[in-house]
Amino acid sequence: MKNKINELPKAKELLKLVQANPDLPIIAYVNSEIVGGDCYYWLGEFTNVSIREYAKVEPYNYYEMNIVWKDDYIEYMEYLMEQEEWADLSNEEAENKALDIINNLEYTKVICVYVDLPNHI
Repeated sequence: MKNKINELPKAKELLKLVQANPDLPIIAYVNSEIVGGDCYYWLGEFTNVSIREYAKVEPYNYYEMNIVWKDDYIEYMEYLMEQEEWADLSNEEAENKALDIINNLEYTKVICVYVDLPNHI
């Protein structure tokens, strides 16, 4: 059974976001279970779309992440608070300093397309 793009709710949502925000870049946020092995292309399923903001930072945490989402920064805040040079700060002082850094990052607004494992394979 073939699907037409206007019958797919998430595709319709993506089209609406692109029409309303034609200057925003579109990025794919791909589930780590998809990208592995020695393949050059992977099959994934488009599961969600939203407008988000991210900032590039130095790699941090176990996974060496190098982005921070404006609406999801807890891991980065914890990383900052664990810095050796902050050891003399109280927890409240370190949290305030981390939040100040996070709030002043240079964020980029994007249309974020989420790609997960396909359900039909």
